[in-house]
Amino acid sequence: MFFGVSAACAVALAAACIPDLLTDPADASVVVDAGGPARCGDGVIDPPSDECDPNSLADGAPQSILGCGSTCQVECGDAGVRDPRTNHCYFVGESASSLNDGENSAAQICKKLGAHVVTFADDTERAFVLANFGKILKVGNSTAFWIGLSLDPAKLALVPPENETLKEPGWSPTCSGCYAAPNVQDGSIPRLVLDAGGSCVLDLGPPGWSQFPCSQIPGNVPVLCEREPTGDSWRPCNGGFCAQIAETAPAKNYLFSFVAVSADQARNACADLGGSLAVFGSRQERETLLRSLLVHYDILSSRDPSATPPDQVWIGYASDDAGAFGWDDDGGFDGSPWGDNQPSADASLPVRAYVDLDTDDYDLQLAHDDTDLPRPYICQY
Repeated sequence: MFFGVSAACAVALAAACIPDLLTDPADASVVVDAGGPARCGDGVIDPPSDECDPNSLADGAPQSILGCGSTCQVECGDAGVRDPRTNHCYFVGESASSLNDGENSAAQICKKLGAHVVTFADDTERAFVLANFGKILKVGNSTAFWIGLSLDPAKLALVPPENETLKEPGWSPTCSGCYAAPNVQDGSIPRLVLDAGGSCVLDLGPPGWSQFPCSQIPGNVPVLCEREPTGDSWRPCNGGFCAQIAETAPAKNYLFSFVAVSADQARNACADLGGSLAVFGSRQERETLLRSLLVHYDILSSRDPSATPPDQVWIGYASDDAGAFGWDDDGGFDGSPWGDNQPSADASLPVRAYVDLDTDDYDLQLAHDDTDLPRPYICQY
């Protein structure tokens, strides 16, 4: 069996079998789309024409479902707002006095709407939300709303509820690449109310985030829900799986190879495509791409239990001979990409980073370094 895909046939969203699956790293001569022509309703989001695609063909025509119309355009509702950068929808739910506790909690309010309590990948996403909702997400005269993070005592980190579904990183003071507002990677998110039962996070607007009790807050706090576009982003191709995402299309194409190879083999395979290992131009690009890969494997495994997602994937971030880390080209975002207590390797040795995709880890999607074990990889070209 290949990594996460049976040798007989990779389970394809378009019911297409991948011919001649590779036993070697991808090269430019075999990166061929095996999924058939793109069309609305086939389950694969093809930007820019598709903003979403729920695989809802009926009688040959796509059907509308919650959040996605029959022309594969995102629908946020009359009171919702779509972020044109990501096609995420944001909308205000009922206020709640608890994040997770009970049917009237913030998490349940959003879940009933096919969404989750808002989380942020970066300052740009947060600024968009505050510009559109800051004046109505109020407690008294002050901005305040729930963030979808709560303390996991076993991990000593704030993590999104039900992260097996959401598949996003959380936060702790030992994770320099985790996002918080303002950037408090060298300290802690202020705790204004002590609560032995656990901590959650409220966004207070310009002052940033603060930790509060997860329940029994006096009065109700506004709830902002977030919904990602419905659909898969990856098509089978002879090199593995290929994708585009809204944030970078049409400038970037991505190829995920499920064949585990060394760091040098991965870099060389991407170079053979005329590209490189994936370099993330923003935290949002990283989050969208890696979350979409995990969603893709959820869909595959629902059809073939042998299709298991990768835990670790090579990316375009490495140290030089002097031990200084950087992206493989100038397109990488400024700031730390690192996960919990990373980097850990001997800085005197050249080391390539990989991203952790284990949803049991609160720092999934973030960079780690280690010995040069064989791993799958993501190219951009």
